[in-house]
Amino acid sequence: MAEQILYVEDNDFFSQVVSDALQKKGYEVTIARDGEEGLHFLEHNVYNLVFLDLLLPKIDGFELLKRMRDQLALNPIPIIAVLSNISGEDDIKRAKELGVTDFLVKATTSPEDISVLAERLLSKKDPSTP
Repeated sequence: MAEQILYVEDNDFFSQVVSDALQKKGYEVTIARDGEEGLHFLEHNVYNLVFLDLLLPKIDGFELLKRMRDQLALNPIPIIAVLSNISGEDDIKRAKELGVTDFLVKATTSPEDISVLAERLLSKKDPSTP
């Protein structure tokens, strides 16, 4: 079974380009268009990796990270990577404190870079996780 990736991103063009790149590598990608939809998917599905924008409608990325961390049912998600144009040191530190593994700046990251990161992160995960 293919690894499951959730990508929470409100920019339709960017989410499609990234999703296409990840699917070419064999991953199954679900796209959530806002933080509320992302939380809904996380509550009802199992993912191996979450890519998350921070500037999202309804529930922003930081609040979504906090809810993921605080809700026991969501704790099994092994890897969370931020993919955002917010890139201040305080924002990066805050994201990492909330459990983020990697932080990429969208404006300087190609879809190929993202798929390479997914391969690297997923190859490091514990084989006993879903």
